[in-house]
Amino acid sequence: MRRSSAKTGFAYAILLLAVLLFVTVPSTAQAQYIPCTIANLVVIRPDSVPAGQTLTTSTSMTASCDNSAPYTLRVDLVDQRTGTVLSSVKLPFYATTPGVTKPINNTATAPSSTGPWVLQIQAYLINGFSGQVAASSQQQFVVNITQYVPQTTATTAFSVFNSTMATFSTYSNQTVQSSTNSSISLTSTYTTSESTILPTLPLIGALTLVILIAAAVFFIMMWRKRKTAPLAQTGKNPKHCTQCGSALTGNESFCGKCGSKQ
Repeated sequence: MRRSSAKTGFAYAILLLAVLLFVTVPSTAQAQYIPCTIANLVVIRPDSVPAGQTLTTSTSMTASCDNSAPYTLRVDLVDQRTGTVLSSVKLPFYATTPGVTKPINNTATAPSSTGPWVLQIQAYLINGFSGQVAASSQQQFVVNITQYVPQTTATTAFSVFNSTMATFSTYSNQTVQSSTNSSISLTSTYTTSESTILPTLPLIGALTLVILIAAAVFFIMMWRKRKTAPLAQTGKNPKHCTQCGSALTGNESFCGKCGSKQ
């Protein structure tokens, strides 16, 4: 009986020692456990954006986690003044390949009022089994909202100016373009119309000059003809009285001054 009791006590002692060792000494798996972390959070964003226009942020980070569960990486763009989540992007995160994540883009529409706009990027690693946040990181920044100025008028004027300059250049370099057999599609219509109109200008000027010269010659000839007409009508010199020398008119037989017969 004593021997069996001794053996039983020894067995209990061995079992108790094994339990104590199991509880106090960490296992290899527990020693290699790596908690989830998010570090080196970098947010690229503009310093200012016009009111009512689109804001885009690009976020990258270094993330790592243990492989005991699947995870989801979520990046939120939050308006700090109202606490509203403006944009949320979710991506699967594979714990077997920890490291720098690819840039994650968030977009939001800027408010209509100008001034500072306080925003925050919030990054989370979420456990796929429990749905709880395993790691998180945040970064706050300010974007200045400026007055929105439509660019339609300026763009149109610039386009018209470019088209005009391209047309002028095309016309001025017709020989070069014909030798290289190249053309500008945007200004081909303008080039055709100008090449048709511009060469006719010297022809019109020449015709106008010819007409003016002909008219001048015509008027000079008419003026000369009218000046020589009285001499042509008289034909010869008038008769004079043989006695007193007075000029006789028509076919008079007697002088009207002295009365002598002619």
